[in-house]
Amino acid sequence: MRSLAAIEARRTVLIARALGPALYADYASLMAIIVWGLLLAEAGGNAGFMRYLKDAEQAAARASLYLALLRYRLLVGSLVLAVLLLG
Repeated sequence: MRSLAAIEARRTVLIARALGPALYADYASLMAIIVWGLLLAEAGGNAGFMRYLKDAEQAAARASLYLALLRYRLLVGSLVLAVLLLG
């Protein structure tokens, strides 16, 4: 099984080669801003959600919340990539 870091490294190289130096610099800057924004927005949020859901003992709700957060991250990443490729 391939590690997630190896997959991400390959994806980064492919994106860099596809975009070229100038556009990749914009992409990397935008991704850094988004990551910092997510870091600040989620600071303690996941722990709070998990504590609430653990207290409520709702395994289905915990799974649906986690999937919703993953879908949101996928949507944001896809939109950023689409804007950079089409923009």
